[in-house]
Amino acid sequence: MSELKGTCPRCGSTNSVDLGNPTIHVGKTRQARVNVRECTNCKLVFYEAYEE
Repeated sequence: MSELKGTCPRCGSTNSVDLGNPTIHVGKTRQARVNVRECTNCKLVFYEAYEE
């Protein structure tokens, strides 16, 4: 897992585009808000924990 916010887990690039902050289902009863990002180098779409 990447330690820095916005760092791509595949290529390690710090250049990424924020795609939004949806709420996803975690298990059957829980929901979590996440930050969805897309890496500009390898085009991987990944999500991180959302912090306000």
